[in-house]
Amino acid sequence: EIDALAAWVVQGQPFGDPDLEPVAPQFPESGSLLDTIDLVVAIGPYTLLYNTDEYRWFAIANPFPTTIYINAIEVFPGLDDVVHHADISYDDTGASMANDQADPLPGFNSNTGQPTYSYYMNAWQPGGNIARYPSNWGIAVPPGSDFVVEIHYGPGAQGQVDSTVMNLEFVIGQDVRPVSVGWLLNTSNMTDGPLFIPANTVRTFHQERTVTAPTSFVSICPHMHNVGVSYTVWYEFQGDSIPLIRIPHWDFHWQKYYTFQQVQVIPAGAVIKSEAVYDNTPLNEHNPNDPPQDVYNGSTTEDEMFLTYFIWTNYQPGDEDIVLDSNLFAGFEDAR
Repeated sequence: EIDALAAWVVQGQPFGDPDLEPVAPQFPESGSLLDTIDLVVAIGPYTLLYNTDEYRWFAIANPFPTTIYINAIEVFPGLDDVVHHADISYDDTGASMANDQADPLPGFNSNTGQPTYSYYMNAWQPGGNIARYPSNWGIAVPPGSDFVVEIHYGPGAQGQVDSTVMNLEFVIGQDVRPVSVGWLLNTSNMTDGPLFIPANTVRTFHQERTVTAPTSFVSICPHMHNVGVSYTVWYEFQGDSIPLIRIPHWDFHWQKYYTFQQVQVIPAGAVIKSEAVYDNTPLNEHNPNDPPQDVYNGSTTEDEMFLTYFIWTNYQPGDEDIVLDSNLFAGFEDAR
């Protein structure tokens, strides 16, 4: 395949067979790719206060009197080059809303108080796409709760104005399957931690987690920062090794939730494993420090992280036959 692409470039990149050209995608004028927007969760607008990393939380009231189930989440960051991530949770205690109302500016920071998360729902990172689930699956949000949007702003953006928007689409019905989300692989299940990369070294770290019940996985999202160079996740079961994701050339500016072509059913007793490589030398062109400095586990962009985020639900017979991306799946079938 690489040879074919190289030959095509040498030949001047000739246009292919027009009869095989796919139909160009049609994008709505609003920019949203959701079929229906049931709720818009919008912040601010908020003017950034600092030139260093900045965390801010925004509480938005949930207007629905009954439980809703979120089937899709679409995020439009207000500052593409600044928003490191945008998380959405809900808080059924009212504490986050009280902090927001106590702060004179939109949202609040740690000077006012810490957010309360009753349930972490999803997140957006650079390059992210829509988080979408099968038609009758959804994340339950109880009445009386407030949405809490956490935004981490990277350094150097003081005075810029953010207006990040999250569009939510619901699923309605009596038999909605609850979706779970979370960092199933994190620093607590590292096998060779702690996460510390001394200056002028290349380090490799691993994680393991045993699946205790058969589980149906929808998507996966590895996360690291600028010193990271590669990331691989797989699971092992009864002597077999099954790949889940491999990113051989990590790019901090291109992170997303990778949806599996089909629901990935991981059996009870399987061990999910990961391997991440970090290059804290001058050879890493993305190294933020020149000369290199010691890098520790932490939340700022100058620190490092080793996390793998999953979206899943409890297994039901037939889940392994659910196709999440029929177009892409058909393309691979044709390629075979």
